[in-house]
Amino acid sequence: MLTFLNNIFLPLLAAAVLPVLIHLFTRRRLVRQDWPSLKFLLEIQKRQMRRLRLKQIILLILRVLILLLVIGAFARPAIRGVFGGGVGAHENSSVAILIDRSYSMGQEAAGIDLFAKAKLLASDILGLLDEGDELMIIPFDSKPRPLTAEPTRIFAGSHESVDSLRLSDSVTDIWTAVAFATGKIRESRLLHREIYILTDNKATGWRRTGTLELPERTRIYAFSLAPDDERNLGITGIEFPRALLQKGVPFELTAQIKSFAPGAVTDHVIDMYLDGERVAQKSFDLASGGVIQVKLGGRAESGGFHYGRLELEGDALRPDNYRFFSFRIPEELKVLVVGGPETDFVATALAPGLDDFFKVKRVGYNQLGGQILSAYDVVILSDPPPLTSAVSSAITGFIQRGGGLLALFGGSPDPAESGKSLFGEESPFEILAAIGDSAGEGRLELGRADFDHPVLMPYSAEGLPQLSFRRIAAIEKAGQV
Repeated sequence: MLTFLNNIFLPLLAAAVLPVLIHLFTRRRLVRQDWPSLKFLLEIQKRQMRRLRLKQIILLILRVLILLLVIGAFARPAIRGVFGGGVGAHENSSVAILIDRSYSMGQEAAGIDLFAKAKLLASDILGLLDEGDELMIIPFDSKPRPLTAEPTRIFAGSHESVDSLRLSDSVTDIWTAVAFATGKIRESRLLHREIYILTDNKATGWRRTGTLELPERTRIYAFSLAPDDERNLGITGIEFPRALLQKGVPFELTAQIKSFAPGAVTDHVIDMYLDGERVAQKSFDLASGGVIQVKLGGRAESGGFHYGRLELEGDALRPDNYRFFSFRIPEELKVLVVGGPETDFVATALAPGLDDFFKVKRVGYNQLGGQILSAYDVVILSDPPPLTSAVSSAITGFIQRGGGLLALFGGSPDPAESGKSLFGEESPFEILAAIGDSAGEGRLELGRADFDHPVLMPYSAEGLPQLSFRRIAAIEKAGQV
């Protein structure tokens, strides 16, 4: 469609009739008189006059065309094509290019993500700018992030700046970006203003309400980019096992998956990779907007650090298809067992052989103050007496640095006092007293159990063994400690 960007010159097209008027008003009308003796010359004169009139008409047409072309050149005609009458063949304009860099622009169309397509379109628009135009490139997600503080007439490096843009992990706010661009180009002294919006046009980008007033002679050109597939799922969380990981022992990870797809998804696949190899795969169904938890199992055959990832197989948006994890399996676990002769049973249970995973050291309470607790992974206190403040502080620091503590109060002389000396007055639980008699015949057995607790988790499948106790410590306000 043909349009004129400098419409102010169009009225001057009327000047094209001036040569015609001049020709009509300056024609000389001759009085005709016949001369009999010169009739033979009359035919020659008629032929010459026809040629002269033809030349005059051609010259008249050329004069009119010259005026039309000159005035048309000043009016600067343009064909409204892909960019709808935008920059390129126009009088100077103030141009704002808004590039959506929000999370959803990572979706793909024909194997190319929408953000890459938006940058290509922006480069095409930059190629149409003329000297004297003003430019402001405004990438945006939840808020505008302009590359320059104000519109500039220096375009050097603009293509490189667009190419260097990267996707963000934020949502989009198109309304705010347009309002920002409008405010910037409103201040321009140039006659024309143009705003280009390159976005996937998600509905969430227009949640703002209000009136958006455009300055005079402002045009908005919106390019809505759509992916091939609107189906999108994301891994929103990963839950690691709370139990101790050991080499050669299977473990399970739990992936939380949410559907952002407009419809139900069936037979979608999630994979688990460990140390670069796929070790598990599961398929699942999920309704639109639904959330599901999927368990995947693996096993590390060696100690040390291991890395892995959970991965959803292809959908519309890749960045949320991954969750990475790492963990360390100790080659051995160093345990300090503190107590009297009864600790021999604990040490034997942990390390019955020579090549055991647990490396156990036994000491008495009189030796506890001289131990470097950071050299151990776990400290076991068997029937602890009231401890000194120095020893209690050392144990507290050990726990805060990630060490493990197992305290057995059943045989303590005064469990309540021992608990206060160890955990302090501000402890979230209180040890009241011992129940039962270690010398008596009575027995205490296990009742209900929380198999989500790391200590009891290995028994979740088969249940607790038949155990009985002669004496235990009563605890009040026990919870997550």
